[in-house]
Amino acid sequence: GGTWSGTLTARNAGTFHFAVVDSSSGFVSARSRVVVSPAPPDRFTVSPDTLRLTAGVSDTATVRVVDAFGNAAPLASPQTLTLWTDRPAGSFRNLSGSAIFEITLPAGADSGQFLFRDTQTTSSAGRVRAIDADGSSPFLGTAASYVLTVPAAPAGVIALTASPDTLVANGSD
Repeated sequence: GGTWSGTLTARNAGTFHFAVVDSSSGFVSARSRVVVSPAPPDRFTVSPDTLRLTAGVSDTATVRVVDAFGNAAPLASPQTLTLWTDRPAGSFRNLSGSAIFEITLPAGADSGQFLFRDTQTTSSAGRVRAIDADGSSPFLGTAASYVLTVPAAPAGVIALTASPDTLVANGSD
């Protein structure tokens, strides 16, 4: 027998079980099931943390809303995020391919996706940012992902022009 009184701070959302074990007899009490919900939304992240693109080819980025412990945290109300990049040839698209400048995460959602495309190669990493700028609570801040773009394979007709010979061997061209 005995009692314990105290608090626990749950750091992970999910389903867990509590049980008490008598250390001398090995008897295990009945297990109690506990469901831990995520804490309120605290911030958001963009993944992958680095988009590795081929020039002209889109890739998908995911915005995830998380609580203070990193658990996915559904929103109580819709949240609009402004999309920004420092890549002059970069563009944002929704999953259908239409040009966009912001995404709205609906109430009850903990994530959203968008496409990013860059047609210009980079020598250093650029950035893509999602910014909570709609003024409604909760304020989730700003999340960023790096962008690296490599050249695409040549496409279309490639014209080759031969220059006149300029070498002379034994008096003949």
